[in-house]
Amino acid sequence: MADPDDKPDERGEPHERGTYDEHGEPDEPTARTIVLALRGPITPAHVPWLCERLRVLLQSSDAELVTLDVGALAEPDVVTLEALARLQLTARRLGRRLRLRHAGDGLRVLLASAGLDEALPLCPGSPASRPALRRPGLRLEPGGQAEQREQPGGVQE
Repeated sequence: MADPDDKPDERGEPHERGTYDEHGEPDEPTARTIVLALRGPITPAHVPWLCERLRVLLQSSDAELVTLDVGALAEPDVVTLEALARLQLTARRLGRRLRLRHAGDGLRVLLASAGLDEALPLCPGSPASRPALRRPGLRLEPGGQAEQREQPGGVQE
């Protein structure tokens, strides 16, 4: 699930690199960053492994920031959301920050629908979410007839 370039180097140190926006400018030049690329689909069995891998990488690194490249995730679903949320919790428990890069419309809609769009922020320079993707409300349209119910009876003595 993680990008092969993010394997520890020959000294056992995690591979760290800065991240750049689409213009080639550093996203956050002062923060040391670990970049992990996820590809999918992600199954429930992958979630604990991903969290453990991230924990090990962060414990052996002074990186302040984890950037998850999620551009290759195929058809994100609730398992994808669970994995991303648990990876965020893993990073926070270790005092680090996590953000998403290359999130597609489908993933952004899922994040917003689940209320996780603020907990799992996008990288600076990511395409701005369209207003419809920010906080889609549940849109219900009236249809059908109301159920007929018996009126409650009065109290009899």
